[in-house]
Amino acid sequence: DISNNNKNDENDNNENKIDDSDNNNDINYNKNENNDESMNVKKIKNKNATPLTLPLPSYSSKYTLILDLDETLIYSQRNMSYKLKKKENINKKRIILRPGLREFLKEMKKIFELIIFSSGTADYVNPIVEIIENDEKFFDFVLYRNHITLDEDGNNVKNLDLIGRNIKKIIIIDDIPRYFKLQKDNGINIKPFLGNISSDKNTLKTLAYILKKIRIDAKETNDIRISLKKFKHMLYPDVINSIEEIYK
Repeated sequence: DISNNNKNDENDNNENKIDDSDNNNDINYNKNENNDESMNVKKIKNKNATPLTLPLPSYSSKYTLILDLDETLIYSQRNMSYKLKKKENINKKRIILRPGLREFLKEMKKIFELIIFSSGTADYVNPIVEIIENDEKFFDFVLYRNHITLDEDGNNVKNLDLIGRNIKKIIIIDDIPRYFKLQKDNGINIKPFLGNISSDKNTLKTLAYILKKIRIDAKETNDIRISLKKFKHMLYPDVINSIEEIYK
């Protein structure tokens, strides 16, 4: 187990060690650079921009953290094909945020480009993203169900090779491991969040602590997959369900 005191000390010390020259760069792009409306990619910082196709445009050399939505960041009582109304929010207990979510995203935004990759539709996902952000801009891009592809066996996968990022600089976090089966070394199979706040208070706190250590180590290894493997054992038991996950 990782003590909270150690976490706080490590976080305070490590925060200043991560030096990305592009951390404060604003991300903007021309609305007319891609007119393909078929791939509904939402660019959060410019909601009027034309939807983009994969691969995503790259504006920085940041490391990338790809986050699943349902049962990873939030719990929803609605089906992912449901068109969620904007006002149908947390107050009606339809959407429950994982404990510490906004604090987690604030910290991760300092050291990663953040991308949501959901298996839900845009009509379902976008209002939830607005609820999470609550006027703060955490996410650089949002990917939806129509960006999920099939592997050679016909299974749905989130293929990181199509994103347009250096595979050595990507981590994906998902509660369903088959979604990142094509790039297992990049993945963290997080415990599913089913809305039980009282039993899930430390998941994102521990995850943030370990991701900071991984991110610092990646500056030495130049491959975040190597760093993830090195620290993955520290994710048990708060973040992953079983010790076997470490060796998969």
